[in-house]
Amino acid sequence: MYISGINTVIFGAAQAEFGAASKAAGVTPELIGVGPIEATFNATRFVEKAIADGKKPDIIFSIGSAGSAKLPQGELFQISAVSYRDMDASPFGFERGLTPFVDYPAVFETPVLLQDLPTATLSTGAAIITKQGGPGKNFDDIPEDTVDMETYALLRVGLGYNIPVVCLRGISDGAEVPEGLSCWEKYLTVIDE
Repeated sequence: MYISGINTVIFGAAQAEFGAASKAAGVTPELIGVGPIEATFNATRFVEKAIADGKKPDIIFSIGSAGSAKLPQGELFQISAVSYRDMDASPFGFERGLTPFVDYPAVFETPVLLQDLPTATLSTGAAIITKQGGPGKNFDDIPEDTVDMETYALLRVGLGYNIPVVCLRGISDGAEVPEGLSCWEKYLTVIDE
């Protein structure tokens, strides 16, 4: 998709995050699935095909929902920094969040392009985080403002292909005790708008 002449790809995890407002605005995301593994595999496959077709993206937008016990539900934030909460090689002397033997920091700063949108920090991992979660799955254990399951993976894909990644997340859950999928779906229409 070209926006103002810029070859832009919009990645999202699930169709449920993109409703009537997205459709009316012409936002057609490439769906990459839920979680860091699905996101990495599917985004890499998309970028590889785009490059093979001579259409390497100029920019990646990572758009979707996120959980937070700190930020207001239904609000939209531009992500200013991303960490990978599942990576913990600290028993071998590595900083928590730092992937061993690669030259990347534990926390990546991300471009902030939309100056009128509030910023937040984000932690990506493969588990749902709640106020009631056990060790490592509780908002009290997460220093970042919000959590998701795909952004760090997309950031690594972007870095691997020298494509900047801009991340937008709407807060869908985290304030309430989760009672099934409906707690996530509750604010998706608001976030979409």
